[in-house]
Amino acid sequence: MLWQIWSSAQDQVAVIKRALGLLLPGIIVFLDVDDLEEIDLIEEYVQASQCMLLMASKGYFFSRNCA
Repeated sequence: MLWQIWSSAQDQVAVIKRALGLLLPGIIVFLDVDDLEEIDLIEEYVQASQCMLLMASKGYFFSRNCA
């Protein structure tokens, strides 16, 4: 699961998602901006994840959604 603040890291995290897909064929990489259908389901996505990568970019710690 990749999680970031859209306004300051979206492009960089998209590159990481693509790279993980190329390096680890068959891996499922959840990226909020691509895959999150409802914000109310975020806790379920987090609980279902085996690994989480947070992109702590400018504004991340001030984002209500990221908190």
